[in-house]
Amino acid sequence: MIKLKKKLEDTIGKIYEDEIREKFLIERNNEEYILSKYSLKEEKPELNYLAIIVSKNDNEKIGEELYNYYEYNDNETNKKIATQNFKEIDNDFLKDISEFTQKKVFSETELMVDKIKEAKKYAEENDLKFFAHTGDENIKNVFNDLYKYIDKFETLINDFENNLIEKNDIKNNRFNIYLDGDMAYTNDKKFLQVLGDNSIKKIEERIIDIKGQEFFDKMDMSNIEDWAKLQEENIINIYYEGKDTMKEYTNRDDYIKEITKKELVNEFVKNPENIKKLETKLNELNIIENEKNKKENKKENIKETQKEKSTDIEIDM
Repeated sequence: MIKLKKKLEDTIGKIYEDEIREKFLIERNNEEYILSKYSLKEEKPELNYLAIIVSKNDNEKIGEELYNYYEYNDNETNKKIATQNFKEIDNDFLKDISEFTQKKVFSETELMVDKIKEAKKYAEENDLKFFAHTGDENIKNVFNDLYKYIDKFETLINDFENNLIEKNDIKNNRFNIYLDGDMAYTNDKKFLQVLGDNSIKKIEERIIDIKGQEFFDKMDMSNIEDWAKLQEENIINIYYEGKDTMKEYTNRDDYIKEITKKELVNEFVKNPENIKKLETKLNELNIIENEKNKKENKKENIKETQKEKSTDIEIDM
């Protein structure tokens, strides 16, 4: 539950003539925040505007922004945008914000799910393919937003990476091998046929000539990490399919992180509702982390109390 501590003066000028700008110092779970609310005096069918921002309190000044919700409706546009710090603002907090402001606010997750569904519908209606490399700016923007959203879940991405490696799904990501500036191999079977036997034979002979037959026999040509050993010796160059273009392979960690995000994006494009599971999992991790921090703080407080008592005894003596 949110408690109002005091109303603050808003010093930012109005955007609309009939706009109401409000700023509050609030308290929730013994933490102080500043909540700003901007809206119109009267909602009209031809124009409706609302912005709600929650920030950390910095001596009654706006500190780090934790949540920003914006909606705008007119005769041509219906827009809802939210950005959210998931560690600080969970769904319960959002419910409290809605109750306090008497305005329904939405999580970044809810709006992301809606955005994907609407974009897929748009692609279908316009006979467009729904993928990151599309030339359509509307679809491309949705993929860019989804990548930015996924970046907020770094702790979970690390877990997903491990699962991806265990299942060996990293082999499914397309990569191309270049020898003397020309493509000589790819794990894309259809394109491999286009390259032809002579190109493949050339790279096989080069590997055997430099590294030996035993090295070549042990190679798994579908595994980019085996090719990486050759790139380290400047024998070949590797390019793999990244977020929106082919990228040069530099190291294993960056490669796996990149394709992990791509796999997550592909998963959420197929099943947008699964994004909510990601948020739920993060909330669970946050609860565990918060409980751990509380226990550690309690231990520190006990130590400080014991230290103070010991000092008092010494002074008395």
